[in-house]
Amino acid sequence: MPNNDFRERVEHLALETVWSLWVELGVSAWTRRHQSWEIDLEPLILATSRIGLLDSRLMGETLDWCISNVRLISATRLRNLLKAANGTLDQDFGRYSAAVARHTHVRWPGEGDPLPFQPSGKSSAPDLLRPALVQLRLRALFGVSARAEILRTMIADPARSQSVADVSDATGYGKDNVAESLYLMARAGVVEADAEANRRRFKLVDPNQFAGFIGALPTVHKEWSAVFKIMVGVLDLAKSAPTGTMAHAVEITRLLRDLEPELTKAGLASGTRLATAEARVSDFEGWVFSAFRDWAGEEAQQETASEATYSVHRLNFGGYGPWQAWIHDPDGTSKPVQMPEWEGLYQVHPRSDTTISDDSTGAPRLAHAMFDDAFRRKSVDIGRYWSEDPLNHLITRDFAEERLWPMYPGSLATFSESFMRSWYEDRKRRLNASRNT
Repeated sequence: MPNNDFRERVEHLALETVWSLWVELGVSAWTRRHQSWEIDLEPLILATSRIGLLDSRLMGETLDWCISNVRLISATRLRNLLKAANGTLDQDFGRYSAAVARHTHVRWPGEGDPLPFQPSGKSSAPDLLRPALVQLRLRALFGVSARAEILRTMIADPARSQSVADVSDATGYGKDNVAESLYLMARAGVVEADAEANRRRFKLVDPNQFAGFIGALPTVHKEWSAVFKIMVGVLDLAKSAPTGTMAHAVEITRLLRDLEPELTKAGLASGTRLATAEARVSDFEGWVFSAFRDWAGEEAQQETASEATYSVHRLNFGGYGPWQAWIHDPDGTSKPVQMPEWEGLYQVHPRSDTTISDDSTGAPRLAHAMFDDAFRRKSVDIGRYWSEDPLNHLITRDFAEERLWPMYPGSLATFSESFMRSWYEDRKRRLNASRNT
C-alpha cells in the first residue's frame, strides 16, 4: 500500500474519532458515533491541538467550545497529561492554549503564538444528562477536582481495587492530591481501604448505589490518554515515514517500543506482535486500521447496521399509556414488543398488548423484554424477569430508572441490540462487584 494512501486513511479516521467525540460534547457538527462511550475531556483537548491541524473548522469549533465551557475543564489535568504526552505536542498545544487564554481569564499550560481564531458561538452547552458525559456531570456535582475523577475511574471499573499510584495514573492528578482525596473519601464512607502487601488499595463501598445517584452511565470505556498518544504517534509516523520498506519497518518497531505502556493500557499490546520484517509494514497497517476504525466507532456502526433495533415511545395521552415499543429487524420488518407471560393476568388490557400501561412495573418489564430479545438473537437465555436470583429484576429496574422513566411524554428513544447487550453486561458486572464487596 502506498504510504500516501495509509496517511490519508489514518488522518481521516483520526478526524472522524475526534469530531464525533466533540459532537457529543455539543460542538456544531453532525456525526455521532460515541453516544455510549465515556468521554475524557482533557486528553481529547490535547489530541485536538494536533489533529485539528488537519481540519481548520474542527480547530475553530473546539476552541469556541473550550472558551464557552472553560469552567468545566481542568487546567491541572492538562498540565499533568501534557508532561506525559508525545514530545512534539508541546508546540501545537501551546498555540491552542494561547488562543483560549486570549478570550478568557484562564491560564492553561503551554506557550506559543495564539492560533488565529474568532469565536463562532455555534457550539451548544453540553447536555450533562448524556451517558457519554458522566465526567462533566460529576464535575457539576463535585467540582473540577481529583474527587470527581476518582469517582469516574472507580465507577468505570468497580470490581477493581486500586492503589494511590493506580488512581493517580488513571485520573491525571498528582499522587499527593489523590492520596488526600482518597483518605477523606474513605472517612466519609464513600470508598474503603484494604491493606495489600503493605500498600493501601481503594474501591467504592457501594458502586451500584453511587452509580444510581449519578444517573445515566456509558457502557464503553477507553483509556483515551493512551489511545490519543498512540493515535498521534501513528499520525506522526504516517507523515514522516521513509519510503523504503526496511527503513519503514525499523521506524515501526521503534514506535511500538516507545508506545508499549500505552498499548498495554489500551488493551492492544498482543495485537502488535508483528511478523517478519518483510511483512511488518503491511501487518502494522492492518493493525492500525482495525484500531483506528474501532476508536472512530465505525466497527460498531457496521455491526449496528446488520442488527435489530428497538424503538420505545412514551405516550402523552391517557388510557392505555404510557409505553409502546417495537422491534425493527434488519430485513425492514417490524413487530411490537410482546410479553406473553402477562397474557391473561388482566382481562381488559392484557400485558401482551403493544401498549404497556403500568408505569411502575411496565418499564422494567419492557426493558427485560428487549434484553431477552437481544440476547436470544445470540442464542443466549438470560432467564425470566422474576427468578430465585433477583439479578434480572435489578438490572431491568436500573435500565428503567436510567433510560425509560426520564423520557418526556411524547418522546421516542431507539436502542440497538448490541447496545442492549453491552448495557446489560456492564450493569451485571457492576452488580456482581457490589455483591462481592
